[in-house]
Amino acid sequence: MTRVVTATPSRDGSTAGALLVAGIVLATLTEAIASTVLSLGRADIIGDTYATPDEFAWLDIGYTALKLIGFIAAPGLMNRVRPLSLIIGATLAMGMACGIAAVTARLDLLVALRIIQGFAGGILLVGGQAIIFLAYPRSRQPILQALFAMGSVVAPATIAPALQGWLIDSQSWTWIFFSVVPLALAAAGLLLIADGPMPTNTAQRPFDWIGFSLICVTLFCFTYVLSQGSRWDWFEEPRILWLTVIGAATLLAFLGQQALAKGEGLLDFTLFQSDDFCFALIVSFVAGAALFGSAFLIPSFAVSVLAFTPTDAGQLLLPSGALFVGALLLPPFSCRCAAFRRSPRCRSAS
Repeated sequence: MTRVVTATPSRDGSTAGALLVAGIVLATLTEAIASTVLSLGRADIIGDTYATPDEFAWLDIGYTALKLIGFIAAPGLMNRVRPLSLIIGATLAMGMACGIAAVTARLDLLVALRIIQGFAGGILLVGGQAIIFLAYPRSRQPILQALFAMGSVVAPATIAPALQGWLIDSQSWTWIFFSVVPLALAAAGLLLIADGPMPTNTAQRPFDWIGFSLICVTLFCFTYVLSQGSRWDWFEEPRILWLTVIGAATLLAFLGQQALAKGEGLLDFTLFQSDDFCFALIVSFVAGAALFGSAFLIPSFAVSVLAFTPTDAGQLLLPSGALFVGALLLPPFSCRCAAFRRSPRCRSAS
């Protein structure tokens, strides 16, 4: 991907540094709420918008496809725009899109707003984590990445479904989108007064628009096929078959174009020479499959099959979420304690 080179300021005990982390975590919370709203609010949204299940599916397809595209576009944008300004813009875009979604029942407008939410969410996740990596020394990454995971991993799987279930039963699904607005404003406010990493003056290579266009088509086709394939009996439906063929063809064209670009394309394949990167990539796939089950499948199954109320379905994941938080925070704190015991200060005190 496009590389971002920045100066790394010292942030030991910095209030502005703490505000930066708090703002990024709040920004990822907005994405967590927006990304899981359909798992519990499906029936209510279909009823209020008078949409068929096939029409409703576009709310999820548009969000997911553009979120993946946001992942791809984020590095290039961060190399051309000040990273902190990009995150602030994405946070405000998320808040604006959710605020408008809360006051409209037009399906076409909701689909457009979900597209904005998805793209902004992809920018927030990639850009937020990249800023933490760039702004803080390696010794502080374990605890900071654990805090980032609270908003990007724990919240979508546990906190967001519980909040959404309660809001649907006590108020309306529109309040789920309303709840994002104050979070987005608070996150943007914290990031505005925070001290973010500043990019250095480095030569920028041209953005790979050909590769970007090819991967956008690929992601859209495969998102639709994986989302609607079972609905249309997979390849028995010509539309699913043709989208699969188009997606596979554009993927092969993208990989070929990236190979011919010789390091100047959209992706940097030299990363796969690192064993650590390959291992992290495999773990990410496994974790993503598990989180998809907990954040989407379990609440949907509880509501549609087990006849749980949205509140009960949301609270179903809280106990496991509490254990997950403990398991997430234990390793970085253990590393900090072990490092402190090995420090000269601790040895002299003993």
